[in-house]
Parts: sequence; C-alpha cells; structure tokens
Amino acid sequence: MPAVPKRQRRQQPTDRLADLSEDLLADLRTGSPIFERYETIDDMRDAWEEFGDEILAAWIVLQPGTRPFAWWLFDHGKERPIIGDLPDFALVCQRRDARFGFLDTSIWLCPGYLQEPECPYLERMGILSEEELKRIQIETYPSQYCCGVPRRKRPNDPQ
Repeated sequence: MPAVPKRQRRQQPTDRLADLSEDLLADLRTGSPIFERYETIDDMRDAWEEFGDEILAAWIVLQPGTRPFAWWLFDHGKERPIIGDLPDFALVCQRRDARFGFLDTSIWLCPGYLQEPECPYLERMGILSEEELKRIQIETYPSQYCCGVPRRKRPNDPQ
C-alpha cells in the first residue's frame, strides 16, 4: 500500500488560529459546526492547507491516537473500514448525513462501532509515532490495548 504523502510542515508554529471563528475551527476539527461552516469542500481544503499544521499538532497533544475530521478527509483521503452490521439503507443514510458525504463516525458515536476505531486503524497503518503510542499506552490504557481496543502483536513487542 502506498504511503500517505506527508505535508510540508511550517518551521514555526503561529497563533493564526485566532483568525478562525470557533465554528470554522470546529468544522475542520469535527466536521460538525453549529452555525458557520465551509460551504464547499474546496473552501475547507484551502483552510486546512493554511491552518492544518497547527490544528493537527494541538489535536495530537490533546487526543493522541485520533485525528481531526479534515485530516481524514484531505491528508489521509479515505474513510476507515466499515465494520458494523448496518443494513445498506442505514449506511446510505449515515453517508448522506455525513459532512461532504465522508464518514467519520468517531465524532458521533453509533450503537457499537460502524467504522474501525481510529487508534487501532492508525496503529495498523503505521501512522502513529512511537511517542504517540507511548503516550496512549502510559496515560490511558494498558500496553495490550490501543484506545481500549485489544491491539495486534507487533514484531518488536516483548513476549
């Protein structure tokens, strides 16, 4: 599987996020603003290109093992696998109601999991840094779990 292309990172973090309203910031973070939202996917992509580095860095500090909505939509570019047993019509409804038709059910919890949970998926795809994995395991869950879900054995894991 080809690697996800890395975005160019800015040298210095800025406080330019103050230029965004709370709703536009929420749209990038969760895809669920309350009042103001990006009207087109292109407008959202432009904002993510401008502010995504700062948003992503802050997000990982506060919520390691997960990523903001706009990261999934633009940087990763694909949805997590569907693992829930929803009838086709219900999945169509979920997708219809999703921001820009892109499923990200970690933000709004469904009964059980509709999609593979973020942390195990990101770990399986090799996206989580070792530092992020250590923070998840030390601060939140025992070492055999990643975000509360049993994790797969890796070659370097102790026996």
